[in-house]
Amino acid sequence: MKQIKISKKTKLKEIQEWFSKSFPGLNLKFYKVAHSKNEGSPKNWEITNNPNLEELNKCISLNLMFDKSYKVSEVEEVFENVFGLHAQVLRKSGKIWLQTTKTDDLTLKEQMDLSLEYA
Repeated sequence: MKQIKISKKTKLKEIQEWFSKSFPGLNLKFYKVAHSKNEGSPKNWEITNNPNLEELNKCISLNLMFDKSYKVSEVEEVFENVFGLHAQVLRKSGKIWLQTTKTDDLTLKEQMDLSLEYA
């Protein structure tokens, strides 16, 4: 189980770096607008600056834990439901990062394995 302590002062980049380090071959992006399951998010919706959570939403402090057995859709739902953050998990495929839109039902481990196949 991978854990990160999140508070209102936590920066988005800190969450992204923790996620990438905890789940190699995967990345996390945050967007200004929500998306539905199995739906992508346009690049122009991406939050590209590095705000802390209180700048984006009312934030609670907690220890957030994910395991590689979590499905992508579950990870994205946690960020949406707990923090009001619109997240997308991305998988490395060769030299590009793909939004995992059609594979939201795969686990983080399955996504990591796929990233290794296309390394």
